[in-house]
Amino acid sequence: MKNLSLVKKISFSFLAVFLVLLFIVVFVNISIFDEELEPEVVNLLQPIVMPRDEDNAFYAIWGLEAATHMNMVETGKALILNYQLNKDRKEHDGLSPAKDLDIHWKEEIENCVARKQSNCSSLLNAQLHEIPIKSERLELMLARYRQVIAMQEFQQIDDYTITSPLPPYGTLMKLKRINLAQALDISDFKYFYAILKNDLVFWKMLLLKGDSLLDKMIAVASIWSDLHTISEYVTKHNITSIGQLSDLRTLLNPLTPEELNIGESYIFEQRAFDKYLTSYANDKTSRPLNWLFQPKATLNAYNRLFTQQLVQLSAQSRMDFYETIRETHNGKLVCCFKELEQPRPFSPSSIYNYGGKLLLSNSSFQAQDYIARVHDLNGMLSLMRLKLSLQSIDKSALTSTILKSKERDPYDNQPMDYNEIRATLGFNCLDKSSVCLIEL
Repeated sequence: MKNLSLVKKISFSFLAVFLVLLFIVVFVNISIFDEELEPEVVNLLQPIVMPRDEDNAFYAIWGLEAATHMNMVETGKALILNYQLNKDRKEHDGLSPAKDLDIHWKEEIENCVARKQSNCSSLLNAQLHEIPIKSERLELMLARYRQVIAMQEFQQIDDYTITSPLPPYGTLMKLKRINLAQALDISDFKYFYAILKNDLVFWKMLLLKGDSLLDKMIAVASIWSDLHTISEYVTKHNITSIGQLSDLRTLLNPLTPEELNIGESYIFEQRAFDKYLTSYANDKTSRPLNWLFQPKATLNAYNRLFTQQLVQLSAQSRMDFYETIRETHNGKLVCCFKELEQPRPFSPSSIYNYGGKLLLSNSSFQAQDYIARVHDLNGMLSLMRLKLSLQSIDKSALTSTILKSKERDPYDNQPMDYNEIRATLGFNCLDKSSVCLIEL
């Protein structure tokens, strides 16, 4: 009996200690102990100004898959309004068409990633010649694509969260691929030039004005595929005219500092994270972990751990960025984001905002790769300019011309890699998921 009594006393003692600790953890995480937002974070969360609806490609892209008889922009506006009215109830179905009217032709288009493969337009061009896709719906969608890329503004709404549904970029990119593949057959150079110019102007606009990281990476991928299409066209039609090569060169200007700097997208991601935190913090009933959660402290920490560093990295010059991501200490890379340790329950350093620390520990990602991808794209523009300069050069002089060219490896300032057997120009991408290569 004495042993049983002792066991009970020990059990009650452990329970009492546990309850006291639990009370302390919950008490220090009530809202009155939340931090004030840091001034920098307050500035990041200022409302945005939307352009006119009819000029905003954001609505047109959302309405891209509208039924044949419906207006694309008006449909996009209606879908977004429906989302805004229902987002708190997590009813996102209103952003998806009831029926995919484009599934037939989309299934016929084989996937090809221009960042990894240099002949995507030629492959699709051959596919369309072998098995033409005859569809009134596809013709309508291609007309809509041309309408989208004629727009000069892009601005997302201000109340997106990290869990919001995504625009139909997949459909838009398939239409782009078809448009480029068809352009390879155009014998009229001025017509081809106009098509590529319109395409590049739009995607550079999206690179500059796109809000989210997804917007900017879609723009990078699209410009990349435009470059390969120009390369494929020049090769297929044996473009050697100095005038025509000079015209094409006007499309290949280096990216501006503003286009290279994607820091604004990380600020947008923080704004989206803020909206997510608001709904997350208010959902007390379904997530007991929220009792241990301080939204403002979490947002301040997110800004310090991620946004500040990414904005600074994005603003660096090509060479400064290159040196930063290669910096080592004791043989290990310093840059850029170490995986955050999981907070330990009841640890003195973890009890305040335990839920926020746990959320942040699962939020890290190798964001510097996306910054690298933009610098790689600038290198691809240089590669394409070099190819154009070689078009009218005798083959015996290619090597010497490449060695003397001002268009050099963007990271080590050495001549571009020339593979005489494969007839390719290239350099080593910083983003290892890409292939920086142009076929001669």
